[in-house]
Amino acid sequence: MDTKSLIAKFALYLSVIAMIGFSAGVLAQPTQVSITAPASNPTTGVQGSSVVFSGTATETDPNALPLTYTWNFSDGTSQAGQTVNYQIATTATVGSTITATLEVTNATNVLADTQPTTSVTVVAANSTTPVSSNLIYVANYFANTVTLIDPASKNVLTTLTVNGRPYGRAFSSDGKYTYIVYPKKGAPSGTVSVFDTYTRMVTAQATVGNGPNNVAITPDGSLAYTTNFALFGTVTVTNTSTNTVTATIPVGRYPTGVAITPDGTTAYVASYSDGTLSVIDIASNAVTKTIQLGPYLLSVGNVLPTTSTPFSAFNVQNLSISPKNGALSFSSNFTLGLSSVGIAPAIQATTLNIGNFALYIPAGSFKPEWWGAYWFGGTFQGETVEVLLQLLANNQYLLNVYAFNAKLFDINNPVTVRLNIGGENGTTLAYPTFLP
Repeated sequence: MDTKSLIAKFALYLSVIAMIGFSAGVLAQPTQVSITAPASNPTTGVQGSSVVFSGTATETDPNALPLTYTWNFSDGTSQAGQTVNYQIATTATVGSTITATLEVTNATNVLADTQPTTSVTVVAANSTTPVSSNLIYVANYFANTVTLIDPASKNVLTTLTVNGRPYGRAFSSDGKYTYIVYPKKGAPSGTVSVFDTYTRMVTAQATVGNGPNNVAITPDGSLAYTTNFALFGTVTVTNTSTNTVTATIPVGRYPTGVAITPDGTTAYVASYSDGTLSVIDIASNAVTKTIQLGPYLLSVGNVLPTTSTPFSAFNVQNLSISPKNGALSFSSNFTLGLSSVGIAPAIQATTLNIGNFALYIPAGSFKPEWWGAYWFGGTFQGETVEVLLQLLANNQYLLNVYAFNAKLFDINNPVTVRLNIGGENGTTLAYPTFLP
């Protein structure tokens, strides 16, 4: 056989070998490698729990041999298989991150074009202690995430991804659950997500109204009240056991803040646009009173119990009574005691007793003034009455009272003056000056 024939046969042999090798998949590089589980990156997991990792890849030759999947973890361990279960060590540090890298090779160990990674953040150390009380929850409105920060170490523990822009949040009274509200993407409704504070996993969701803004939980943990920021504002009431809507309550325009009294009987809702404070009876889920305060209300502070904590001082500076018609006027300063939980004249009833004169000012009757004072004016039991209550500084208050027909005749000195706002009360003795 001549030399040309040998060269031709050898070339044909090499081409056959190449074709056989290609059809067997020994030279084809795997492509389009991706991790399909866990669904979120990073995800979270509890010490001692297992996390499922799964991935996919593409082989360019349909006749190729099966691909090999290898998972390499940052703790030095590795597992083989397209789907594996990774066990988080019981001694893993809470807040630490475990990174998993997926490698895919073909039958001749040709590595895939990409090596994706995902991570798991270790969360609760055990399942017996709530963790919400010692964490900082930051709602990242435009990022659609909630960041959890350990206040002791100042470290970010994890970032939770939600399907919307998170805004308000509240905790159950036992600290077991965190409620976060956010609007749904592309939908005229919103969501309340319930996070288990032991595992920091979403355990349930409830659909509420459009533009959910804030949420408050009743003291017994049975109901969640969510404000829906809209022109025709509403409050959605959901049952926390079933996560179903039990009531929708109309309130003011664009409601924002919401707070519930410690006894669980009343909810207060502040509306941004029309400046109203809606008082809701929780038993009937009906608005029992609407208090006009002023525009641009954003929130309602925690409603604290007032259980008759005495004022530390209540000294009358000037008390005058007219002998002709018994008209009364006086100015007095008083100081709340260190143990006092504070007064809220705009939403609490007020009573004033001076001798045989008694004045009752119903809750919501004081009108806030722009300089920080509260004013009441009107006719009470046929008497023209004006009352001014102003915060001076550091729980120091000024009280001015004028009553045209108080009928304070033939009173004995000293005169006892009593003031009660909500559950806060104070008493002082004063010697009146009779004017001609």
